[in-house]
Amino acid sequence: MNDLGATALWNASLNGSEEMVGMLLGNGADPAISLVSGESPVMTAARTGNAKVVELLLMAGADPNARGARGQTALMWAAAQHHSAAVSALLEHGADVHARSETWSQVMAIPPHSDPANQQNVPHGNNTALMFAAREGDVASAKLLIAAGARVNDFNARGTSAIVLAAHSGYRDVVEFLLDVSADPDALRRGFLPFTWLSCDEIMLWHAHF
Repeated sequence: MNDLGATALWNASLNGSEEMVGMLLGNGADPAISLVSGESPVMTAARTGNAKVVELLLMAGADPNARGARGQTALMWAAAQHHSAAVSALLEHGADVHARSETWSQVMAIPPHSDPANQQNVPHGNNTALMFAAREGDVASAKLLIAAGARVNDFNARGTSAIVLAAHSGYRDVVEFLLDVSADPDALRRGFLPFTWLSCDEIMLWHAHF
């Protein structure tokens, strides 16, 4: 293990080496040992996308709901990186589809910066795996998460839902899917800035004709 807490198993998980992961686990490597940051081998495998490695770690007792520094789970990592096969493996092993990342805040200001009234504490985080999938345009993972019971109209710390995140990022296919599973279309008008509304209107008009 180095100063960051990286074990041989963590490095093998990072590299997606199924043979090496299997050998290390077979010789007693502990899948629960995480980096100093809290990133476990199964989180790393989910982030890099080797679903077989994810499966091996889970079968060896890795916690599918372990959390990293900002409260992210392996399921969130997989959804954020377009690794739907890893999402599927995690769900099959009990990953919590309703888990949320940590809520944190950041002070932001608008000119004149010297005026305390122009400084606001802006909340961040409290995202679900579905929100990560929507924000990054991973419709395959979004479908798996909804099928597993993810709530389509949940809000994060900023009061933003999955459909708003998808619309803001320009992922029409994700928006269309979320509308099909009863996402609140009015949430599109409540999220982000007015310059996003035109594309959202176009999406809703198109959706209404099919």
